[in-house]
Amino acid sequence: MKKKKSSQKKENAIHIMLSYPEAKRGKIDLLSSELALLKISRNIFNYKKNRYDEFSKKLLIAKRMKEVRLNINKIKNLLPHLKIPELLKEKEGLVEKVEEEAITKTKMKPLVRGNVEGQLQEIQERLNQLQGA
Repeated sequence: MKKKKSSQKKENAIHIMLSYPEAKRGKIDLLSSELALLKISRNIFNYKKNRYDEFSKKLLIAKRMKEVRLNINKIKNLLPHLKIPELLKEKEGLVEKVEEEAITKTKMKPLVRGNVEGQLQEIQERLNQLQGA
């Protein structure tokens, strides 16, 4: 049995008859799809370009931050180091503790969402606490 060569095969073409409005609508749809794909392609290109720019700027910022850090360390090494007596260190620690305690005492409670009378009562309580302190 002989095999037929691919060039000898006959292809069956199917023809579809379209009316003029259908053909016109099909062409419009095809062109609209091409236009949309071109816009998408342009947006992808712009996105890639912007990402590249962003990456290059991040690298530049990182490089400059490294330079700034090195400069700060150089300046610290050039400046004389102060020796703080133990007595002053203890006083500084006490001052920081007192400031932290004052901050924690003055923290306010969050307002309770509810009726106006409840909020007025909360505000009145806070005013009384502040006047009593």
